[in-house]
Amino acid sequence: MKAKILILVMLSVLIVSIAACSRTGKVYENQCSAINGTEEKEECYIQLAKESSDESFCNYISNKRTVNFCYSELGGVKGDLNVCEKIKDDSFWWNVCYKNVAEKTLDVHPCYQLEALSDKDDCIKNVAIGLNDYIMCDDISFSGDEPNCILNISINLKNSTICEFQREKTNKDICYKKFAVAADDIDVCSNIKLKDLRQSCINKVSAAINPAQDSNEPEILN
Repeated sequence: MKAKILILVMLSVLIVSIAACSRTGKVYENQCSAINGTEEKEECYIQLAKESSDESFCNYISNKRTVNFCYSELGGVKGDLNVCEKIKDDSFWWNVCYKNVAEKTLDVHPCYQLEALSDKDDCIKNVAIGLNDYIMCDDISFSGDEPNCILNISINLKNSTICEFQREKTNKDICYKKFAVAADDIDVCSNIKLKDLRQSCINKVSAAINPAQDSNEPEILN
């Protein structure tokens, strides 16, 4: 714990120095290299790279995978795919870097370059929510992510009618219920087709509006 606190103090001093002085690289390298412990030293360089947006600090790290991690973090901070291209022979951190850049810049295009479908879907979802673009949610392949994408945007925009863009009828009903509960808007419950779920929605919103009222309802399709 003491070592961590010392590292944080040293990093604070370094960051202030970077802001106040022109960077020479070597001075800051020497200060990080004075830290005992490989992991702590690498954390110092990574933090410096992120705080200064200077990728050269990543090169002071000896472990190749940690260097790639440093680039993936910095790529996200800078929102720059060119930093990601410095990651060599490591598809994992390359994909993480592309995802970080997409979510930083709210540019969905890097999402489509991701190898894992789950990563691509999560990336599209996060960008869509960041832009409040519910049409973009339709590009999500896995049905489990698409409902959450549309639900979050409907709540962000305070517009329950966006729930109509859910692909599945059941998901539309669940979206309306969750929106109604989040907004304390009992009128939205009337849009739910399934009778039991509609009543569950009414009971739950009524209980939220009037805490003294106990609905005693079983939880249905949350």
